[in-house]
Amino acid sequence: MPAENTLSPRMCGILLVIAFLWGFSEATVFFIVPDVFLTAIVILSFRLAFQAVFAAWAGAILGGSCAYFFAVHAPELARKVLETVPWISPSLIEKVALQYQQHGAFSMLSGGFSGMPYKIYAWYAGSQQLDFAAFLFMGAGARWLRFTCYMLIMAGIVKLLRRWLSTTQIYGVWFTTCAALYAIYWSMVPF
Repeated sequence: MPAENTLSPRMCGILLVIAFLWGFSEATVFFIVPDVFLTAIVILSFRLAFQAVFAAWAGAILGGSCAYFFAVHAPELARKVLETVPWISPSLIEKVALQYQQHGAFSMLSGGFSGMPYKIYAWYAGSQQLDFAAFLFMGAGARWLRFTCYMLIMAGIVKLLRRWLSTTQIYGVWFTTCAALYAIYWSMVPF
């Protein structure tokens, strides 16, 4: 395993920029969650992974805010854009809308752990012109909690696997697990 300090500052900076852009992109139109990238980084460096969580979180909050205001100003167009994202269906949008109606911005806390895309919450809150401060506060908390939990879980798994596997082998386990989880998720969500 590379030591925490063997990654060059330039490489660390590049990885943090990617984490920020991934967080922003997934909050708007990208369909693969930042957790994939964050859990890959923790295999190299726990410290860098924690910094990447912050970068992805900041990107997600900025992206979610942009999606919110896009939906405020052009709700129908924003929904059309949302429906072009792979694996976001009208039924999934309606499910998130119902959650938001029933639980308000708190719905983002459970949604982040149940496969409900954050971008749909942003669209719904904006299209209904719901309180931006509540959306921002709960969205920030929900994103931070999700990103941190998955990164910490992966850090524990990596620590355990290091007893038996090399870094390359751990990446093999990581890739296989991510591919399997996405295959299962995508098979369950209507396209």
